[in-house]
Amino acid sequence: MRSYDLLCRKMSEDLDAVIMSVDYRLAPDAVFPDQYHDALAASRAFLSTEVLQRYSIDPERVCVSGDSAGGNLAAAAAQEFGSDESLEVKFKVQALIYPVLQALDFYTPSYQQNQAVPILYRPYMARFWLQYLGADAALEPLLLA
Repeated sequence: MRSYDLLCRKMSEDLDAVIMSVDYRLAPDAVFPDQYHDALAASRAFLSTEVLQRYSIDPERVCVSGDSAGGNLAAAAAQEFGSDESLEVKFKVQALIYPVLQALDFYTPSYQQNQAVPILYRPYMARFWLQYLGADAALEPLLLA
């Protein structure tokens, strides 16, 4: 979370908005659904009437955002809460920044177009997904076949 502190402060200032950054548990120490549950718990707490009132947040202007794996969790929280009839306030907008949204096909156009980008090669992404899911690393060649 510390790596995002300056960005969150800048966003808060520029947008005149309250920003909450979730310090969810990370793989490989935690595996799915731990991160998902962390994101849901933090989002549910943030959307509570008490928190919204305490920080003067307009319930009609609540957004969920995340980048990379955080984009995955933001999208999942928005989907989960979208169908939750018990919530009085729901996210009105999703701002997903290069979200990781699927783990089954490592030959999508995006993977093919960006195969030479020196950060997240297909083998790295397959390995990250396996760690996230708590799966056997020996499955990596099968995911990339």
